[in-house]
Amino acid sequence: MHSICSQDPPLLRSVCPDIPEELEAVMGKLLQKSPEDRFQSMEDLLLRLDPICKNLQVASVAEMVTQSRELVEHGECSRARDLLRQALLIDSKNAMARTLLEKANAELRRLTIRPKAQQQVEKGKALLEEGKIEEARAAADGALQMDSSFAPAQELRRLVQKELDRVQRVADWLDGVKHRLAEGMPEEAEALLAKVIDAEPLNKQASALQEQVSKQKAERAQRLQLIEKMQEARSLWTQQKYADCIQLMTELQKLYPDEEEVSGCCRQRAKTRQRKRESKTWTRRGTIWRRAATRNAGRCSRSCRRHSRTMKKSPLCSKSSVKTKRTSTSCNA
Repeated sequence: MHSICSQDPPLLRSVCPDIPEELEAVMGKLLQKSPEDRFQSMEDLLLRLDPICKNLQVASVAEMVTQSRELVEHGECSRARDLLRQALLIDSKNAMARTLLEKANAELRRLTIRPKAQQQVEKGKALLEEGKIEEARAAADGALQMDSSFAPAQELRRLVQKELDRVQRVADWLDGVKHRLAEGMPEEAEALLAKVIDAEPLNKQASALQEQVSKQKAERAQRLQLIEKMQEARSLWTQQKYADCIQLMTELQKLYPDEEEVSGCCRQRAKTRQRKRESKTWTRRGTIWRRAATRNAGRCSRSCRRHSRTMKKSPLCSKSSVKTKRTSTSCNA
């Protein structure tokens, strides 16, 4: 009691160096020996302690937020969450503490659902290897819904999109091949088909189209050969080399039995040749007939003249003259 009454107490900062100077001053005034030097009422004491308390709360919350940020960066989200909750109990309006708490909670949720997201990623990869692109995309989207920052899920989504783009390119190439074939351009179709086979070597549609391209190219080459041979046949016919032309057309008819142009041309050439043969035959017959007629006319004329001379010597010359004239006229005719 003597010490309390006669000696001054030690300074608080000598015992706890972290306390603020304002709080040390308030405590010093509370421990004054003389009542007049102390606070005269609780209101006066509270007025001095209130700003000190608020400053201490702000400093404490700031320190908690700093520690929580470091914990989140090191992946200790559970401890950071507890510390931030304490900070918000002290200062419920602290925006930084609230933002950091939301981040910690999101990270905790992410860590909780990450195994499920990983399962979705593995499922999506298996589906993608099987060629089930739409199902793989659905699995990747499901994993990203669980955790939008999950790197494996993002990579799976990128691979799925890449595969979708490739499939679309192949489909466009196949459509181009069909259009080129319809337009009669097998070379351009074959160039596009090479891209399809390079992208998908086992594409069944590409194999079927390859057969169509080969068939169309063969038909085109055959058609060009036919046109060339037909031109050669026309040239031979123009040069009146009928035997060579007929032989060539016969060979073409054997090579292209279903080609109507060849069959029609062969029939036309045969008819033309037949008409020429008939014309030659009739010309030859006409010549023979003209020669025969000429010989017969000469013979008849000579007979008439002999008969006329004989009749002149006959007593019936006057009567036979008329007959002779008629006979002569008939022979001349």
